[in-house]
Amino acid sequence: ALAILLLCVLVYVAWRGTDMPWHIETNSLLLRRVAIVLLMLVVIEGIMGSQVREMTDQLAAKHNGIKREAWTVELENTAVYLIHRSFSWLILGCAIWFAILVRRMAGRLPLLAFSIVALVCGQMTLGIVLARVGISPPAQVLHIGLSSLLVSALSLWVLATSGAIEPRNRTLPH
Repeated sequence: ALAILLLCVLVYVAWRGTDMPWHIETNSLLLRRVAIVLLMLVVIEGIMGSQVREMTDQLAAKHNGIKREAWTVELENTAVYLIHRSFSWLILGCAIWFAILVRRMAGRLPLLAFSIVALVCGQMTLGIVLARVGISPPAQVLHIGLSSLLVSALSLWVLATSGAIEPRNRTLPH
């Protein structure tokens, strides 16, 4: 959770640290709210995902030397794993709703909005791979990496739709 918060702070600093922060013109309060809800859902999912990751580490230590596919059944019987897996469908639905609203507003799906939806779909795909093929270490790393990109992209969207930002005054005090 702290890593996610730090990532959001870094996105803010990079966004606000420019002479003229990037702005997305939107008059849709609903779209902004959906984006904020999507960001919150992704953060909650990330917190649950870190708990699932902790459980996989514990199971790996407990079943040292046994193939991962053999002990994933134990993981699938935990509430956190089942909620994490099912919660992702809510995120996918919210991401689709977000894309529909953006498309209605802009007439197309801009790169950042497309990236957000693509990252959600990528996360879903990797989640299915992790659940069905076995908890593959490369898939785990990609799953965690994509979640960081997703949080960053959503944070940027929320910041960029926050309203007009005045250019920074670059004059130095005397």
